[in-house]
Amino acid sequence: CSSDLDSIHPDSICPHLRIALGYDMMCNMVFDDLDKMPHLLITGASGSGKSVSIKCLLISLAYKLPVQYVNLVIFDVGGGSLLDFKDLPHLSYPIVQKLEECQYVIESIYAEMERRLTLNNEEVRALPAIVCVIDEFVNLSEQLEKFSDTVSDILRRGRKVKIHMVLAAQSSSKGALNIEVNNITARIAFQCANYHESISAITRAGAEKLTGN
Repeated sequence: CSSDLDSIHPDSICPHLRIALGYDMMCNMVFDDLDKMPHLLITGASGSGKSVSIKCLLISLAYKLPVQYVNLVIFDVGGGSLLDFKDLPHLSYPIVQKLEECQYVIESIYAEMERRLTLNNEEVRALPAIVCVIDEFVNLSEQLEKFSDTVSDILRRGRKVKIHMVLAAQSSSKGALNIEVNNITARIAFQCANYHESISAITRAGAEKLTGN
């Protein structure tokens, strides 16, 4: 992965948010652009690889893009699997580990979105993209009454001002997420508990049959 990324000149991907997704069946490296998604949902059963995929995404962004192009906000409440990134200079806020901080941080992102919406296009283009990664999103939405509503509004309007949400959850159904999932058209499904979860995640069955890591 690193050798493929090394071959990419920074000017060729900035201000795009190019991320490495893995290898295809022909062993070719597969990339995509978070800027075009513009939000991402990662779903799968516990231990299926969600946190590892988030780490790959964060490494892809931080490896080539300096802080003037991308800023990161990471929610890792109760997990601790993303603390490897606690010293990244790209962080706009220390990794959120406490439940009581979550609402404040997401409302701060919301306030920044509202501020950016008052700017003209050239002013917005000059600002760094904000990528907000929320692991175990369902747990937070169940415990914080207004959290899902704030995230839903960012999903609807954030793309206009370079704010991107990456949500990871074991279940991707609208009832579990408590948000309008239609605003997240880019999705990754690891092994799901059943075919209903697979259909909810990627509109087709099959992810429940995945094996391995």
